[in-house]
Amino acid sequence: MSIDFTNADLKKIVSRKLELLRKQSGQTIDSAAAELEMDRSEFFRILKGKRLPMLRSMFRISKRYGVSMDWWFVGIDELPKRAVAGKNPREYQLLRIFKNLPERAQKTVLATVKTLARNLKN
Repeated sequence: MSIDFTNADLKKIVSRKLELLRKQSGQTIDSAAAELEMDRSEFFRILKGKRLPMLRSMFRISKRYGVSMDWWFVGIDELPKRAVAGKNPREYQLLRIFKNLPERAQKTVLATVKTLARNLKN
């Protein structure tokens, strides 16, 4: 894993992913902050990439939205090249579903997708 990222990069990816989760839930900033028992201004600073959440807050957010703690850092090695969290929500939805599959099912899905991609090229 590359360590060529900064706190600003971390703030950016966490804020984009938090915004994605909030939008997918259909919540307003106020309702999301209230449900997470967070001060609205604190939630807003995290959401806008001004601050990183405390570990306890990140755990509470993860639990509320049904994502694992490592989900926040998927793709972090690629951050300097490509921070995609807010650009392609389907990619993260698929990744979240895929990661919850048993290993055997993951292998089957991967083989199927590779076959589909090859067939679409032809």
